[in-house]
Amino acid sequence: QPMANEDGSVVIVFNGEIYNFQELRSELEAKGYKFHCGADTESLLHGYEEWGEAVLDRLRGMYAFVIWDKKKNKLFGARDIFGIKPLYYAVEGGRILFGSEIKGLLAHLHARRSLNERRLAHWLCMEYLPDEETLFEGVRKLSAGHWLRWRNGRAERGRWFVPRFAPD
Repeated sequence: QPMANEDGSVVIVFNGEIYNFQELRSELEAKGYKFHCGADTESLLHGYEEWGEAVLDRLRGMYAFVIWDKKKNKLFGARDIFGIKPLYYAVEGGRILFGSEIKGLLAHLHARRSLNERRLAHWLCMEYLPDEETLFEGVRKLSAGHWLRWRNGRAERGRWFVPRFAPD
């Protein structure tokens, strides 16, 4: 990784596993997509090319990924419905930094390194923060079942999966 499509216009970094990637691959091959390896990453990449952000509704697995779409000048990322794989990000100076670990962001020359003192008591009580904040100012984690979109220096995020609880 990263992995790009044939013309390099869509590039992905991916952490996790797509359980139904072979089904997706068969469907995409029938639509004319070419596959060069047996990785689930390639099914996700071509799935984004075919269905755009709606690919999320077709995925079963545990994952966090970020896709750069050169044609749309857009960065798009998401986490699985349970949030098993992490995705952290920071918006700074018209740029976005992202990674599966906070230390990767802190290693960047411009990343903030100040403690989020407001949330320290929560972390000391629970040993984690249940929302998007982290112990570092300006560093956020994308919540489970959420997407992140970066375009023109602006970040948007939203929820794509809402669990339904229907007692039987």
